[in-house]
Amino acid sequence: MNREDNRALGQIDPKQYLKIQPFLNRGKSLNFTILDFWQWSSSNLLENTIRGVLAEFIVASALDVKTPVRVEWDDRDVEFEGFKIEVKSAAYVQAWEQEKLSDIKFSIQPKYLDTTRLKAGCPNIAQRRADLYVFCVFCETDFDRIEPLDVSQWEFYVLDTATLDREVGSQKSIGLNSLKRLDPTIVEYDRLKPTVQEIVRSIDRNPH
Repeated sequence: MNREDNRALGQIDPKQYLKIQPFLNRGKSLNFTILDFWQWSSSNLLENTIRGVLAEFIVASALDVKTPVRVEWDDRDVEFEGFKIEVKSAAYVQAWEQEKLSDIKFSIQPKYLDTTRLKAGCPNIAQRRADLYVFCVFCETDFDRIEPLDVSQWEFYVLDTATLDREVGSQKSIGLNSLKRLDPTIVEYDRLKPTVQEIVRSIDRNPH
């Protein structure tokens, strides 16, 4: 590529790999695959970043939303029936050694759009872009039972963004007790889809 070419390059569409896809060296397959990489990089499901991605996947699966590849910089974590959903996760237990159980706290900070996603002439105002939030709490604290893949060990708090904006304004984070005072709908995995369906039917479709 000519480094002096300042034209926009556009976006590279993410590729969905099969678990048997080998690494290559000048076109020759090596003796390890992308599954080896996934197991190495993503098996610690209690680590904060991985747990957050896992929570997004669990919510998407509960809502029967199927997208081939997750996009890190998208303005929503899950899209359901045309509505944008922000997924947040927290846990009492962490991947590191703890002296006590962690307090449950979620980031709810309004954000600016990436400048590449702005439409011409639109102001870039910090705001919550989703229509509703699903706050996911990994509840299990018994070290002998902990299994993040067991959806029964998760609890889900569903709240429309309008309530967050009205009640907490530009607040950057919220604790579990403060969240409960906003009267979210609290459900287990099996009830997540009908709960989200009910809430989105009541949401004003004005975009965030």
